[in-house]
Amino acid sequence: MATAMLFTAIAHKYLCAGVLIGAPPDREFWRRRLLTAGEHRQRVVSNTEAYRLVYSEGDLLPSVLIDRYGEHFVLQTLSRVRMR
Repeated sequence: MATAMLFTAIAHKYLCAGVLIGAPPDREFWRRRLLTAGEHRQRVVSNTEAYRLVYSEGDLLPSVLIDRYGEHFVLQTLSRVRMR
């Protein structure tokens, strides 16, 4: 079973589609992706408390950006699919 997700990028005036193979994303899906992104940033980011923790497609989370500023996090979603 596959779950199709549509991501829109109005600024660039194009549509792209992503297909997730398997069950729809659940809590474990999000936990794994976020932990993987965090582990990668620990390896490549140093001497700062401000950095991008999740960088959208680069972390296999299209339309999701998470920035860290010390103890604070800012979540940005760029797709209506993510906002629901």
